[in-house]
Amino acid sequence: MVYCFSEFEIDEDPLELRREGQVLDLQPKVLAVLLLLVRSAGQVVTKDEILAAVWPDVAVTEASLTRCISIIRRELGDDVVNTLRGRGYRMGVSVREAGAPPPPARRNRGWLWAACVGGALLLVVAAWLGRPFAELPIATSSEPSLHRTTDVAVIPIEVIGMEDPDELGRRIALEVIDRLAKADELRVVPASTVSGVSTAGVPAEVGRRLGAGTLVLGTIRPRAGALRVSVEVVETDTGFPSWSRSFDRPASEAEALPTEIAARVATVLGASIEGAVGYVNEAEIESARLYVEGQEAVIREKREHLLRAVALFERSVELDPKHARAYVALASAYERLWGEDEPGAPWLDRGEAAARIALELVPEHPEALAVLAALRRDHKDWAGAVAGYAAAIRMGPTARAHTGMARVLCMMGRPEAAEVHARRAIDLEPTSADAHFTLARVHYYLGNPDAAIAHLELAASLDPGLKDLPTLLSRAYQAAGRLDEAREAFLLVSARWFRPVLRVMDRVFGTNGSLRVVLALDELRRGTRCPTTGMGQALVWARLGEPERMYECLEMTARKHPWYAASEPGFAPYRDDPRFRDVLVREGRLPLDGSEWPVASAIRSDPIQIRN
Repeated sequence: MVYCFSEFEIDEDPLELRREGQVLDLQPKVLAVLLLLVRSAGQVVTKDEILAAVWPDVAVTEASLTRCISIIRRELGDDVVNTLRGRGYRMGVSVREAGAPPPPARRNRGWLWAACVGGALLLVVAAWLGRPFAELPIATSSEPSLHRTTDVAVIPIEVIGMEDPDELGRRIALEVIDRLAKADELRVVPASTVSGVSTAGVPAEVGRRLGAGTLVLGTIRPRAGALRVSVEVVETDTGFPSWSRSFDRPASEAEALPTEIAARVATVLGASIEGAVGYVNEAEIESARLYVEGQEAVIREKREHLLRAVALFERSVELDPKHARAYVALASAYERLWGEDEPGAPWLDRGEAAARIALELVPEHPEALAVLAALRRDHKDWAGAVAGYAAAIRMGPTARAHTGMARVLCMMGRPEAAEVHARRAIDLEPTSADAHFTLARVHYYLGNPDAAIAHLELAASLDPGLKDLPTLLSRAYQAAGRLDEAREAFLLVSARWFRPVLRVMDRVFGTNGSLRVVLALDELRRGTRCPTTGMGQALVWARLGEPERMYECLEMTARKHPWYAASEPGFAPYRDDPRFRDVLVREGRLPLDGSEWPVASAIRSDPIQIRN
């Protein structure tokens, strides 16, 4: 029997999935789960029913099913399978048997002929008026995965600060590989393939090179007469560690570590391996699943998704109070929520509490220090932010820490120093869209719009959905005199279906008339003339030559982004206006009277070196 849905068809014998005739390479268990849901289209299938049908003779955890559902959604689309919390899963699209007659087509009535012809002519005219002003060299979709997410690569455990005469790191890696290789639902990359791979690589790059969707990596460090072995399971597509644990053992007990670590990793990955179940508490596995689900929600960056991420992270740490990364993610989500809400929202205090719990669990956690520094920056505690990022860089230089330092230095009016950190972030993580976006912002404020455009286009190719990218790209094109591209980039902030309408309005009413329509629609949608985030409205009113409305929006903007407003070239005509300076000093707490910045003395001539 062959079943058809959307542009796919799944064949029972042989069991395979095809898209427009092309066979998709999916694991048998994934196909089995999909086939069961397809056969039961329109009905809810419980998790227990799926586990019993797909894994009838093996005791596995729900992590195996969750992984299969995740692969289905990633390969076929999020809307193919619906999750009904507390009940199970259901197909989200209609399914029919191959060969079933399609629904009867409606007869065209003769009297509609003239209307159709007229409508077609109107569509042609509208399409011509709504054509793009310019083609932008920006990717519209992420690069497709070159691997299957069920492929696992175990990177050699890195030994730091000690000799490893017994090759403990190698034995741990080999034990994990041996244990995972026994699982039918996993394909493990051979040890010979990963022997020369460094743990310092970017997960996405390492995963593509090895053809693996999941990486297992770790470090061994001496610690107070004992050994600390830290192990992570990282999803290469997102770079998110879905699970991490540290094992502290006396050197005399290190012999048992490879077996214990291999069993834990096997259970976390859902591998049904004899002897693996029982090493990890079910709550710990569920905590890891909630953590990954929360990270996926954070990527979307809209307020409703951030609130969902907070709820998922809170549940994660409730199930596993020692999950330090979940506390860091929770603190980061709170910090992002503050960027979406009013300045008086309680998110910063809650984020700081979560970050400090993470530091209690792992005192040398660089990501927790970086998040804490971001919270200090949002409080406009510039000295605290600089000190926090400096501490994070000392603990373990990461792209996130250097990017954060670049942002705070840019806010403090030191774009030259910020450029050094932004470049260091790119050196550490060349595929980080956020690092390229930060360097682009620095170039923009340094008056180098062409360099800013180059990095923005690269950032867009790495992450087309990066927040605030279209806005800054439009400003950079404007500063470079590339007006058609600036108008087209400006439209990227609108819904795709609405862009042709805006292009038509721009051509019919002119750019300024179109801008006024956009402002009116945005005010109607938001219920307020000036949102508290971003400088878009203030800049547009400045461009339209209406200073009163510009100042109204600028007062809201300056509460969160004072230096960005002070340095924005679009406000250049108003920079000598006493009212402009008064708004930034009052709302943004900026010392624009020529006095030295409070933390200027903390930065040496080499901007990388920060005093304690």
